[in-house]
Amino acid sequence: MNSKYEVIGQFVAAHGGRAELIEHETAIVDLMSVAQVFDINQAAAMYIVEAKEGVFAVVASAAAHLKWRQLGRELGLRQIHLAATDVVKNRTGYDVGTVGPLF
Repeated sequence: MNSKYEVIGQFVAAHGGRAELIEHETAIVDLMSVAQVFDINQAAAMYIVEAKEGVFAVVASAAAHLKWRQLGRELGLRQIHLAATDVVKNRTGYDVGTVGPLF
């Protein structure tokens, strides 16, 4: 058994009903493949973004398509864009694409 898989299993076991390991055969590589396994209308995605005003986390429906310019206007942010990988790592402690624990 893969040691990373074992660590994930230990995390799930330690967190009782707050975490669940879901095994599936479909490789998840894009939104369409996610939709084959999960109800994407109940999923959320988090983006770390930069703007002239600072660095922010944006949580949005995984089923929706974000319109960055419109989002920036709604939030009063100028020049909003995805944060650089080094900014994400520095601010969150995680690499881009990592799913951290949710509490």
